[in-house]
Amino acid sequence: MDFYEFADYFNVYNDNREIGLQVLKMKKLFKNEKYDELVVIYNALYDKLDEKESCTLSWFILMGINLYELTGSIDNIYKILKSLEFCNSECESEILYLSKILKYKIGYILDNDSLMNRILKELKLEEHVYFEFSAKIITELIKKDELTKAKDYLNELLEKNIDIRNINIYEYTDFYQTAIELLLMLWDLEKALNILNDIIKICEDNYGEDHMRTINMMSLKGRALESKGQYDEAIALYEKVAEKRLTAYGEDYPSLWTTWNNLAGALESKGQYDTAIALYEKVAEKMLKTYGEDYPSLWTTWNNLALALSSKGQYDSAIALYEKVVGKMLKTYGEDYPELWKMWVNLASTLSSKGQYDQAIALYEKVAEKMSKTYGENYPELWTTWHNLAVCQHNKSKYLSQIEEFSNELKHRLKSLKIYKTLLIKQPDKFLKNYKVLLESLISVADKVATKDELDFIENEYVAILNEYE
Repeated sequence: MDFYEFADYFNVYNDNREIGLQVLKMKKLFKNEKYDELVVIYNALYDKLDEKESCTLSWFILMGINLYELTGSIDNIYKILKSLEFCNSECESEILYLSKILKYKIGYILDNDSLMNRILKELKLEEHVYFEFSAKIITELIKKDELTKAKDYLNELLEKNIDIRNINIYEYTDFYQTAIELLLMLWDLEKALNILNDIIKICEDNYGEDHMRTINMMSLKGRALESKGQYDEAIALYEKVAEKRLTAYGEDYPSLWTTWNNLAGALESKGQYDTAIALYEKVAEKMLKTYGEDYPSLWTTWNNLALALSSKGQYDSAIALYEKVVGKMLKTYGEDYPELWKMWVNLASTLSSKGQYDQAIALYEKVAEKMSKTYGENYPELWTTWHNLAVCQHNKSKYLSQIEEFSNELKHRLKSLKIYKTLLIKQPDKFLKNYKVLLESLISVADKVATKDELDFIENEYVAILNEYE
């Protein structure tokens, strides 16, 4: 149901002629998509309605939610959300059900998974609808990077012991696709593959091997195999999926481009850089021709291509692509965009590989500052960035050692070890070995150029903490 239909129900209960005429006018505006004028009239009428007339008000609220959803007026949705509480047992069962569905949609729009979950339990839906809605909650948790919460919620659902072999897979596709995506993120690859094998068999039995649902699940299985390092099996599956999509839809089918991207990634992981690069270039050409340069999926493909070029040692070409993507992201999203930070990290890595350490260090420091400010110091990706920064400082110090600039070498080794001291405290099991190697290198150069005070400082600041963790 939409605004137009809600308005018809409203007028069934409404006994105010003036308001009824205004609602008829709003229906006409809705039909002609004149939403701005419609919002003005709706807001004016909202304050005139009697909250005691709960059924009339409820239909009006449902009209408003649909209208605000269309116009993106999130603040107004907040404003009228509480009014739905007036929809009580005196109203018809249909409006009670609709109001709960709309509350659920509000939760989805507002990223409020707790509201969504509460309403979901109230609705008492058929099992497959419940699982479909649950998939949306998991999606929202993933978007908010709340993977542990999403995992717990998924496990709760999987414990319901659905008999996969006897379900209508059409009704459960959204749920299982979302579940597998989450399991891949969590690296729970065995569970993902077990579910995929069952789902693919059901899809093949019900729809055949060439059906879109079967092919989509085969593609997900390819990703799971690639994540497990089973590259040959993943490549064979991606090639099979690509062939089926190519036969069915031709070369200008976006889902085929996604498959080519996945295939290129598996080939790259196996060291087949030339074949991977050719595929990435083909996908980029298709996307550019179809959508133009300002298409985010094209930027992802350029990033993948740059990674492959960098792995092959073609640093200048990779750097040029990274800089192009960085420019697009900066213009579109600004500096506080996490995907941009990932691009800066990739660019910094390539600059470091090319020996442009100062530029790489500056980028790593910028990303670390952004992450620390946004997520705090207990953010694993920040620790990875610190690690990359420390390695870059270490590589710069090795270069300085080669040209016998020992004082500058000592300075960079100290900076590198300072970062690793923090990482050692955060994750001693992971970083102890690296810390010891860096400390030995630092002491080696310190013996050449450090003063007694500097040597004492190194002993007290860095050697002492090593003794705590060994």
